Amino acid sequence: MYRFRKYGAVATTVAIMAATSSVVLADDSPGVEDLREQISQFQKQLKVLKDSQAKTAETVAQIAPEPGAAKIPKTGGQMGSPVGGFYIPGTKTAMKIGFMTKLDMAYDMNAGMGKAGFDNYSIRPAELDSGQGGFALPGTPAARRKGILSFTSGFARINMDTRTPIKYGELKVALEIDFAGSTGGNAYGGNAHTPRLRQAYLTLGGWTLGQTWTTFFDGPSGPSSIHNNGPVGKEGGLRIPQVRYTFNFDSAQKHQMNVAIENPFNDFYKGDIPAHAGGPQDTKFSSTNIPEFVARYAYNDSWGRFFLAGIARKISINTSGLDFNVVNHKGPASDRVFGGGLNTGFKIYLTDKKNDAIMLRFVGGKGIGRYMNVSGINSNPSAVLDEKGKLKLVDTNAYLFSYQRFWTDDHVWQSNIILGKQNTKFKNGLIGSGVGIPKTWEEIEFNLFWAPNSYISMGPAFVHATGKVISPYTNMKNGKASGKKDSDGKDILTGMIPGATRDTSSRKVKNNRIQFSITAGF
Repeated sequence: MYRFRKYGAVATTVAIMAATSSVVLADDSPGVEDLREQISQFQKQLKVLKDSQAKTAETVAQIAPEPGAAKIPKTGGQMGSPVGGFYIPGTKTAMKIGFMTKLDMAYDMNAGMGKAGFDNYSIRPAELDSGQGGFALPGTPAARRKGILSFTSGFARINMDTRTPIKYGELKVALEIDFAGSTGGNAYGGNAHTPRLRQAYLTLGGWTLGQTWTTFFDGPSGPSSIHNNGPVGKEGGLRIPQVRYTFNFDSAQKHQMNVAIENPFNDFYKGDIPAHAGGPQDTKFSSTNIPEFVARYAYNDSWGRFFLAGIARKISINTSGLDFNVVNHKGPASDRVFGGGLNTGFKIYLTDKKNDAIMLRFVGGKGIGRYMNVSGINSNPSAVLDEKGKLKLVDTNAYLFSYQRFWTDDHVWQSNIILGKQNTKFKNGLIGSGVGIPKTWEEIEFNLFWAPNSYISMGPAFVHATGKVISPYTNMKNGKASGKKDSDGKDILTGMIPGATRDTSSRKVKNNRIQFSITAGF
């Protein structure tokens, strides 16, 4: 367009000059004034055209990137990520901005496994609605509540990143937020959600610095689940501030190694304090003086992906000589334990068109409760503080199997069957000292998703989940009631959870949920 205007203006000028030179009229010839007026108008139009050309050239110069600018990356249309980007005017920087909206609708048939979009695998106290969802203990009023319908759009996201070539390589800066953090309102007050930081990091060369997925987590080999946090039976998708270095052993990135140090956290449980009776972890007595060390190796090929990850971490407590008051223990506490675990799995395509795939993974270790998908100090701690003020590591393991089927070659329709289980083991006489802590979680999910293009996906799922609780309302050891009293002198055997009966110990809690999700974004 710019060149057309340029040469068009020149042609117009030549035509005007030819016309004026070929017309020889006396000043007093008829119509000469009209001709002069026409020429004057042509000259004014020519000036306007030249000014427009100058402004267009200036604008083009501002929009065009400087020489050697970063290339705008293409993501293949992954939902929630930008498909392309643009250049920041007058710079070498390419920028992408992406948005994703998500509507989750869930109907809990019994007990209440969790609000729509939230995978709250935890034990609910006796009240009818704690506001957090989760399983209800048998015999409690909450367990008698049937049929809970809930909607949420809190998992909507905004993400952006920039790419800038510098002396040492391409500098990438990424930021992602969603609205699934603390609730700013309720259904009565407008369903407001406050923003939550998901990721904020930079990469340069092999380095990644900032908050992003823990290196113990392997997303590419995970199943397609309707859960926002993924199904039971795998590691959790923690986003942790870290320093990571990535080794690529070949240009095709078939062999890749990541090593990282990540922000530590002491997720221990005061084992002799009843569940739901205040905060189980006292941060002011935590001692974190070394990071958590994580490494992951991955192999990618046309047949699929294999990975192996490991973690080593320290969990500690130090009251600095101050009394640490818990049931049956009063006095200083100072201890440290070292835990660790492994996570491995694979995804294998069964056909050349990648219409069928199976996924299998195993994760386990001592003191890795924080890194499990069903995590939390109340539901799966990494350690338990015993009556003597000493930390005891908790054994945790999980496995998951998934089958993925694309019903058409264009991968518009897919369905998944996902089976998963997570186990928690307490040793050294600690069984039952963590009151209300689950022993096992099990889950099966059937889903069907329709994605006609890279911008939208929707579909239903049915989820059946169960949990087995270690002594949900008593303080027991080795399967026998201790007869201990709480801080108010009440018998823990009967005063813990109103409505619960003694035979609820080691009973299963269960739930069935139907959920439908719609995701749209770019």
